[in-house]
Formats: sequence, structure tokens, C-alpha cells
Amino acid sequence: MIVRPAPPRTVIEHLEEARVPYDLIPHPRTETALAEAKALGIAARTVAKTIVLTTPEGFLRAVLPGSDRLGDRRRGSRPLPGLEQ
Repeated sequence: MIVRPAPPRTVIEHLEEARVPYDLIPHPRTETALAEAKALGIAARTVAKTIVLTTPEGFLRAVLPGSDRLGDRRRGSRPLPGLEQ
């Protein structure tokens, strides 16, 4: 079964406002950016992952390459620039 991803409209609005080219590609439902890349038969760095961060001012959405790993230094990932502890 193919599921057409429906990202929040605000993500699309931001991309269009910034004139960032993008493609929405139908694929089976996945839980991770790596699984999405595998389902599409493409490199993980060519898909995006969205994370939500909590800041003193509220929530902040960040879009990163699917190949980036975050938050668990024991597994070899790296912190986001500017958010190192």
C-alpha cells in the first residue's frame, strides 16, 4: 500500500515562501528517515527529517538531512551546532 505523505501545510508554505525546491514522493509508511530512503531506493542524505525542539520561546522546527544522527553520543551521533552541552 502506498501512502501519500501529507506534511503539515506550514512546512510547504515555508519552503514555497523561501523558494526552496522540493518534491513530494509517494512511498510506503515509514518510521525513520533511513527507512524512508530505503523504501524510495535513494541515499539517506537526499531525504529530510523534521525534528521539533523546545526553546524558552516555544517550539522550533528544524529540517535536517535524513543521514544526520542526533542526540546519542554513545552511538556516534553529533549534537546540533550551537546546541552542544
